[in-house]
Amino acid sequence: MTDSNASKPKKRPAARSWRRLLPWVPAAVVFVVFLARAWTMLRESSDDVAGTIATTAQSTGSSATGSGASGSTGSAAEAGQKPTEIMRPVIESVAPLLTGMGKRRRVAAVLHAGELLMFVGQLPASSWLGPLAGQRAERQGLLLRMRRAAGEAPYLVYASDLGPAVEVPSAHRICDLLAKQPTMLPAGRKTCVERLRRARLVDGRLLVFTPCMGRCPVALLRGDDLSAIQVDGVVDGQLLEVEKKPVLALTARSNRANGKLTAGRLALIAFGGEAPVRGGTIELDRIDARHDTKVASRVGTVEFRGSTVRFVGEEKVMVRDSAKVLSHKPFDEHYRIGPDASATKQ
Repeated sequence: MTDSNASKPKKRPAARSWRRLLPWVPAAVVFVVFLARAWTMLRESSDDVAGTIATTAQSTGSSATGSGASGSTGSAAEAGQKPTEIMRPVIESVAPLLTGMGKRRRVAAVLHAGELLMFVGQLPASSWLGPLAGQRAERQGLLLRMRRAAGEAPYLVYASDLGPAVEVPSAHRICDLLAKQPTMLPAGRKTCVERLRRARLVDGRLLVFTPCMGRCPVALLRGDDLSAIQVDGVVDGQLLEVEKKPVLALTARSNRANGKLTAGRLALIAFGGEAPVRGGTIELDRIDARHDTKVASRVGTVEFRGSTVRFVGEEKVMVRDSAKVLSHKPFDEHYRIGPDASATKQ
């Protein structure tokens, strides 16, 4: 008799099982990466919550102490809103305000000494290397999540670039003072509170401004003594020190001809006296689409290097329908800022 089992081929279950699993390997890798990223985000979120709770407790305690010692009252205090709050000042002449994660972090803006930030949370220590104010810069150590204004998204700042916490007038209090001046807050008090940015000058006074779409308040504050002006279309601001005098360089935009003509500029404001004083203006980017067949553009980037502003980019004329370039010319402009907020092209 013949053994039927002897004629059967030998099974290789292990090899076949591995082959069946191979198509699922990429999906498994993606799933593991997803879980790792989700865990990282959850941990950062818990750090933010803990930091926010700690900051709120610190701010509340400090405000209660300050108001009890001075016995001061005001509309913010009467409404149950804190007349003061805790912020951290930038102490380096320039510091990176970072966005992104890991090696993909980039500079969202350049901070200057005196600018005040609101604490949100804390991240593990890390290192960063990249361009800053026209030079290569390096940072390492503890990262903090900070806001420039209550309604803005948080960014990342290295703790080494910040000084000890200070108590300053709250956004509610400052916006109440601005609201006492007719037409100073066309966008409303709520928008002012959400967007108000502050910087502390060397003599202790506060420089404040609010980015907005219309007429934006720019003010100098000492105690309850406030002096303010308005600048149209403020988008951002850089606090500069020119010959030991504070100068605010405001990036502003205008929109005319039903959106066919848009332009950017730097509006310079001097803060060396008892009130903010308008200075010079530096014309920046410009897009002119008023012509029927072509579009003229002037686009570039701005760099602040001490008291010098560099605007480098390219001017183009293109066919409206096809975007064909008819002419182009690079430019590299340098402007010297004076302590009186004047601007001289070099």
